Amino acid sequence: MWRISISADLINQITTDDFNEFINKVIQNRKDQIENSKSSTGMYFYLWFDIMTSQLRFNLISEINKKLPFSCEIQILNDPKEIIDDFLESPFHNGLPIGGYNDDSEDKEYIVKVFKLHLKKN
Repeated sequence: MWRISISADLINQITTDDFNEFINKVIQNRKDQIENSKSSTGMYFYLWFDIMTSQLRFNLISEINKKLPFSCEIQILNDPKEIIDDFLESPFHNGLPIGGYNDDSEDKEYIVKVFKLHLKKN
């Protein structure tokens, strides 16, 4: 798993398009690695924003494992930009407040937005 953190000072200097371009390069690199590997299986690339750590995270798992390793409910997105926007717009890049975080919603179910892409072996 890879994790990206950014300071609140730098947050205004980086755009969604900057991160999206980086993610697309990572995906292309992994596609190339999969294609050139001796393995006969592909991978799933997935990206999410971890609000508790203020980190943009991504990982790969074998296509044999169709279920992503989250223990909460997830919402699969077809485009990573919404996740990147959530990361860049987070108010917690310098950490969570000492008193914790409360969004004043009772019984709100937490749903993690995940961009998932199947990188097939041709």
